[in-house]
Amino acid sequence: MGGHKRICDCCDTVVYTYHSCKDRHCPKCGSKDTEKWAGQQELKLLDTHYFHVVLTIPHELGEIVRQHQKIGYNILFDAAAYAMKKVMKKQLFGDELFGFMAVLHTWTRALSYHPHVHLLVPGGAWNKGDKCWTPTPSSMFLIPEKALSSVFRAVFVKMMRRVLPENSIPQKVFAKDWVVKVLPALSHKKSVLSYLSRYVKKTAITNNRILAGENGTVTFRYQDNKTRQWKTMTLPAIQFMSRFLQHVLPKGFTKIRHYGLLTPANREYLSLAQVVLSKEPCSEVRNGKKAESNREIVFISCPHCKKGHLVILCELLKNERGPPW
Repeated sequence: MGGHKRICDCCDTVVYTYHSCKDRHCPKCGSKDTEKWAGQQELKLLDTHYFHVVLTIPHELGEIVRQHQKIGYNILFDAAAYAMKKVMKKQLFGDELFGFMAVLHTWTRALSYHPHVHLLVPGGAWNKGDKCWTPTPSSMFLIPEKALSSVFRAVFVKMMRRVLPENSIPQKVFAKDWVVKVLPALSHKKSVLSYLSRYVKKTAITNNRILAGENGTVTFRYQDNKTRQWKTMTLPAIQFMSRFLQHVLPKGFTKIRHYGLLTPANREYLSLAQVVLSKEPCSEVRNGKKAESNREIVFISCPHCKKGHLVILCELLKNERGPPW
């Protein structure tokens, strides 16, 4: 797609940067699209604390989902949403209008197959009758993990059996508690925007984690889930490609979904909640659209010395030099 050849104004390191290929799975592209997307999400943010919920299926079901990705991922979304709505309604809000955003991830840090859903949940609900915001009793606790896990397991298995009856569900999945985490995440609106930009739109691996590609192998670094220590792994190139490509979603599949208060159908209630929660109601909320803001000039930092900035030497024409090696 072409790009630019750049040089650091401090250490003279030469770096090649390439234009975006616009693929959502590309480890290089997407930073500008992510920034644009996060800016659009600002209209949906509430000035309150948020919770981070993770719902994971056991590895015994992973192969079935891998073989039927579009169906399996939709079931994962539907089961997670149903479980959240049922437990939230029973434990906290009754008929009040709450909402959340769901994001599908299919990988571990080492690129193994591990489908799970992350939810970003505002800490409260909109009371339609009283036209007021009802916060959660605590900013550190939302709902019990065990109750959510139990409902999620039952609903997911029921949906799998109905939609994919030819696949047998291993009995061992009923004998274990499915991994569900409910954590306090963020307490400020600006932090949520930063979270969205950094976390929600990320891919299975980024280029800065790929350390080398030589002699038919690829070396990359990853963070160990248990020790939190950074490690390196070297794989045959074909095996590395296989690990990465298993996280490419079906064409047209929606990996980010909104529920309840955050859906377009409830935009009016969301705007009212934003006004109630905002200390200084802004024109963006009242008018239902975002005002244009002045963007700062973004400098690309040198990946080598971390001090200088990259200055353009020349333009690379399309197909003139392919990345990355």
